[in-house]
Amino acid sequence: MKTSTTINAIGFAFGIWICGLATATADIQVRLSVKFILNSDGSRPAVMPLEGGNEIGTQPAFEAAVRQGNQVLADTGRGYRLSVVEYVDIQPAAPSGQAADYWFNLPARSNRQTIEDAATASAASKVTWQWNANAINIYVNNSRSGQCSLVGQGGSIALGDPIFGLGTLVHEVGHVFDLRHTHPGDNNGSVAEWGNGDGLDETLPDDPDASAADIAARYPNESQQKRDDLFFNVMSYHQEERLLPVQMDLWTKNANNARAGFCSGKTWFVANGGSDGSSGDTAASPLATVSKGLSKVSSADDIILLRGGTFSAPPGRVIRTPCTLRATSGLVTVR
Repeated sequence: MKTSTTINAIGFAFGIWICGLATATADIQVRLSVKFILNSDGSRPAVMPLEGGNEIGTQPAFEAAVRQGNQVLADTGRGYRLSVVEYVDIQPAAPSGQAADYWFNLPARSNRQTIEDAATASAASKVTWQWNANAINIYVNNSRSGQCSLVGQGGSIALGDPIFGLGTLVHEVGHVFDLRHTHPGDNNGSVAEWGNGDGLDETLPDDPDASAADIAARYPNESQQKRDDLFFNVMSYHQEERLLPVQMDLWTKNANNARAGFCSGKTWFVANGGSDGSSGDTAASPLATVSKGLSKVSSADDIILLRGGTFSAPPGRVIRTPCTLRATSGLVTVR
């Protein structure tokens, strides 16, 4: 008699460890190294106003944003988790001729590259700036707004602390994995900028200043789900609570490749119609079998992501490789 294991849809995961005798789940940790740039008097950026008008200390606010980001990521079912590996206070010397509080007040939005260049200029500067080559380096100062590194543009995020809403951090980390805004251009507070900023059919053309009512009025013939997928999208300027499967496919492609150094594991796609000759590291090139997926695993944090369908169990019906199996796009059965 044949036996089978069934994996439900979004959000459910199981991991079979040594000889299948125990079950557990693991997450791919996205490592964050957070540096607070101190003022000349040694003080941190004082407060971060969170959504709702509450003002709390810099680090507690950042921790709240991490929790919010992890809730968003948990809802995707993909197994990613933001993990702060360190909080560090730094006080780099101002450039010659500049005020002592130069780095503390430097506009983060237009100077991320300036900060990263200073941090990586030499071995000594990497120590001063506490540069971490194995994490996304996040520099927080007392300016407003911020900027991140898209793929190919560096490995840092610069933030001014008053920017912070609960969804800000996961939004900026999304950029690091090459996710783009749902809108074109930027928020200017006046001129309508409706357009398709991310090039995805799954997100409606957006305006950064639009309200939920504006979106409903512009798209009366679209479903509420589609309108919500825009208004609540992490990569919008509205209410950052949701990442779509197509966005997570792009996130994963870069987490497996260009941004692999920031992550504790990789995701291996397995799908009916895939090929064991494929790379398996993107949604567009899935493997065909669980066995081949297991052969790709190199970390206990690795994930085998099974697309909806039925798959054969490995020879002997035993999984000896520490990893996690997940399913996010329909019912999966492993026979």
